[in-house]
Amino acid sequence: SESAETIHGISRQRLLQEGMPVSEVAQQLNKLLPEQVFCDAWTFDSFWLHRLFRAAGEVPAFQLESISMLLDPGQVRHWSGIRQQVIAELGLPVHRAANDALILHKTWERVICRGEAAVQ
Repeated sequence: SESAETIHGISRQRLLQEGMPVSEVAQQLNKLLPEQVFCDAWTFDSFWLHRLFRAAGEVPAFQLESISMLLDPGQVRHWSGIRQQVIAELGLPVHRAANDALILHKTWERVICRGEAAVQ
């Protein structure tokens, strides 16, 4: 859709030229990912993941979990604010896989380091 093209910055034409068949993507995810995979937007990520696997006629061989399962309540409270700081500092557009991965990584580092600094 046009809105998906705008959000993700990938045109339908580019997907058709450079993309992979949905069944191949699902099979590769099952092959490469461990039993548990963590994400920071579980509601959205699980919706799209299951839509992908349904379209491929496959079943995920892994469980998608919220990253909040790995954090204590204080870290969960700070997550969103720290994420927004990271986005502002990096100045990268969101909803691009590489950018989102970097934002997630930097947010994780700061949230975890913040907790470690409080303990010391």
